Amino acid sequence: MRFFCLFTSLFCCCVQLLAQSVMVISEDNMSNLRMLPCHIKDSILIEGNAIAELLYAYDHVQYSDSSKRETSLIKLLCGTDKSVQIDMHPFYNIMSQQGNTDINYKQRLSEAGTASNAFISLVCDYSNSMADVVCGDYFQIDKPYYYSEELELSGWEVLDSFKTICNYECQAAVKEYKGRKWIVWFTYDIPIPAGPWKLCGLPGLILRASTDDDLFTFECVAIKSADKKMYSYQYSKGKKFRSFEEWYKHQKGTFDSPLLSFAEGGQAIIVLKKGDGTTVMLDENWRIPFIYPLEQ
Repeated sequence: MRFFCLFTSLFCCCVQLLAQSVMVISEDNMSNLRMLPCHIKDSILIEGNAIAELLYAYDHVQYSDSSKRETSLIKLLCGTDKSVQIDMHPFYNIMSQQGNTDINYKQRLSEAGTASNAFISLVCDYSNSMADVVCGDYFQIDKPYYYSEELELSGWEVLDSFKTICNYECQAAVKEYKGRKWIVWFTYDIPIPAGPWKLCGLPGLILRASTDDDLFTFECVAIKSADKKMYSYQYSKGKKFRSFEEWYKHQKGTFDSPLLSFAEGGQAIIVLKKGDGTTVMLDENWRIPFIYPLEQ
């Protein structure tokens, strides 16, 4: 009888354990968190063709107290009043996983730096002052987050400073935006109000943008004229947020309470594998340092 009770108790514990979500993570991964990619399910044609194609090197820090800098590649296709931006690291990552052999995506992935942690894709409509943003999750692939927000096109102060970038004469402008002071360089030679990320609204294309503390910099490293169609990528079904602020609150919550976030209303077990090979079961007091945000 005693054996039966012991067996029953062990069986119930096993059933309870199997009913819980289990995640094993490494200590190294926790210090190198990136937005993870999402499989592209479809694409929607955007009205109007791109007339310019740019590649930006996005130089940034991951944590505010870190001197380590990382570089990401952002592609921008822009027409007269619309643009599409793609973070190339998650794009190449997912294309290589999907087995596309037309292009050596694995080679391009190795050259694409790291994920930017700013977005996976971003579509801007300057005529309606709107941006549609897709972000990835930091812990699971194929978990896209969507939000839309109004673009801020005005508020720039154009300065009497000039320099050449990618063979284009550019003029400087400054603006307080999203909690940071931005210094940008735009060219009248390409009269499009576009730029990297959500920076826009000047009478010419922005080729360089940096914060006054130099923690974040977008630098155009390649530019060419184009006459190609633009597409908005459609990903797997994810979660829609009403604003950046709502998405930011949710994302920060996953770092402040990762155990509760992973459980998703149920129960979960997270095991941390340390560098020396030992493991530690994490509890609800565990916290992850949050990625230093581009916008505040």
